[in-house]
Amino acid sequence: MATPLEKALEALNVRIKPVFLGVRIPPFGGLEMRAWDCTLNRNHHQIHMPFYQGTGHKKAPTVADVVACLLLDAGALVVSFEEWCSDMGYDSDSREAERTYHACITSGKQARALLGEHFDALRELEH
Repeated sequence: MATPLEKALEALNVRIKPVFLGVRIPPFGGLEMRAWDCTLNRNHHQIHMPFYQGTGHKKAPTVADVVACLLLDAGALVVSFEEWCSDMGYDSDSREAERTYHACITSGKQARALLGEHFDALRELEH
């Protein structure tokens, strides 16, 4: 059964083209993960983004998987760096945290551009 986010993205004709890049350690560190280069399209608007998933995942990410992550990142658009650090468990005196915060802002802006006037409503949907 499709989730509310999946249904909404289908209605908006948001499409994904995931390209598998292999299993590797992501640039943010940690364990090896399945790496993807994902292209998302909607109404002549296109964005590219890397996407990582644990090695237990055997299928390519869906458009809803990727958009859900973008929408979570977009939370950085509406809070200060200090608030974001507190919410996410980062030290606000960390340069790594600052880089991550700015990366979330960038991906959040990309999501907003892709989803247009539907952006805020989609942030409320479950996946």
